[in-house]
Amino acid sequence: MKLKVKDHENLVKDTETKAVLNTDLTSLEAYRAHRNKQIQKDNDIKRLKEDVKEIKDILQLLVEKIK
Repeated sequence: MKLKVKDHENLVKDTETKAVLNTDLTSLEAYRAHRNKQIQKDNDIKRLKEDVKEIKDILQLLVEKIK
């Protein structure tokens, strides 16, 4: 059974587990969207680092061939 938390519209307390749960789905969706954007940024940065390393390796090979 879940009971509403006094003075907090979006919170309920589970009487079995004693957990306080947030029922605000809009906030949950906003959090997930933010998390997904951050994961995408992290992936983009990782990919850019790999590309830069590859370019550096190719340049180094070219310099060695010129010598």
